Amino acid sequence: MKINYETVQVEPTCCSQTFSVLSGCTQYVKILLFLNIGIFLALSLSSRFGLVNIMDVFNTFGQVNSDLFAKFKIWQLFTSLFLHGGLLHILNNMFALWLFGVHLEKEWGSKNFLLFYFTCGVGSSLFSYAVEPFSSIPSIGASGAIFGLIAAFGLIFAEKDLYLFFVTLKVKYFVLICVGIELFLCIMSVQDGIGHWSHLIGFVIGFLYVKIGDRINNRRYSRFSVKTSGRFDNIELD
Repeated sequence: MKINYETVQVEPTCCSQTFSVLSGCTQYVKILLFLNIGIFLALSLSSRFGLVNIMDVFNTFGQVNSDLFAKFKIWQLFTSLFLHGGLLHILNNMFALWLFGVHLEKEWGSKNFLLFYFTCGVGSSLFSYAVEPFSSIPSIGASGAIFGLIAAFGLIFAEKDLYLFFVTLKVKYFVLICVGIELFLCIMSVQDGIGHWSHLIGFVIGFLYVKIGDRINNRRYSRFSVKTSGRFDNIELD
């Protein structure tokens, strides 16, 4: 993927004078927001009125490692990314999706962004399976994908300023804080029902994805330059 370091201004839409939550949203970020929030609201209301058993939904569409390959429920790798266990869980993930995803989708294009999002999300889910293949506890949430977005955002916009409410800091410092907190929680083996290692794996996948993609693009550009260097001697390319 092509990375433009110079022309992208990092400033969330919430800092503009005419605030609208979806005013600055790109195509697939908007779709992902609608799906995640819509599913969360539908399940919350249905569960509240006794129409569905929320745990039955999580066991069917969340990632249950013991069923994933043994019962060929591969779809859970994807459907689990659209389920959230509480208000704070979905608010954190959707805010991050909006804040970082919009700029990445503009930078890469919609299809490349969506591929990246699901690569990080599914990749972190597969890591969770590899660690606990016989677990029967459903795993839900898009945090692996979100941490992939954070990694990409940190690589591409490292020196830009990030405005979060009343705080301004460099993007690279924000990313270091996020990773540092997750790493600390992993080392301390905090038992809070959150897959912190999966978050970090999502971050690593996102980091490698951008780095490898950037290197491949640079090699393609280098080969093109070598092939054309003797054919366009009198032409200046901007």
